Amino acid sequence: MSGIINFLKTLGVYASAGPDFRWGFNGHIRFKNTVNTDATTTALTWTTAYLLGGLLVRDPTGGTATDTTPTAVAIVKALGNGVVVGSCFDLFVKHTGSAGEDVTVAGGDSVTLSPTTIKVDGGEVLHLRFVITNVVTPAITVYSLGVQVLTSP
Repeated sequence: MSGIINFLKTLGVYASAGPDFRWGFNGHIRFKNTVNTDATTTALTWTTAYLLGGLLVRDPTGGTATDTTPTAVAIVKALGNGVVVGSCFDLFVKHTGSAGEDVTVAGGDSVTLSPTTIKVDGGEVLHLRFVITNVVTPAITVYSLGVQVLTSP
């Protein structure tokens, strides 16, 4: 059995144990999706569970807010075994609040945003891609892949 596992590793395939059972191939990480919801009215630091869950439903409840990603060290640690430069995962942020209640994304330590200002307004869904750029000294670039307007938040 260990021979098969070692062979799969040479191909870039890996799996991690529970509780979330992540699978990966050539750096693209797949995991069990979880919907997380947060209605914090002030600044919020996202957890690694929020990121790895794949969908964050967010409503700053009547105001604007700045949400900060976890640090690159925390994110790489949460990804576990098999993380390599180029590993990536996506997060969707569904903003269920009202128009004008912007949520601005800020990068945690060693997390770079591209573009440097990323915002999502009420009634929109933001698509983010997190790409590992260094695993020895953890670093991540978060790319905004666009915003979609919801027809019904």
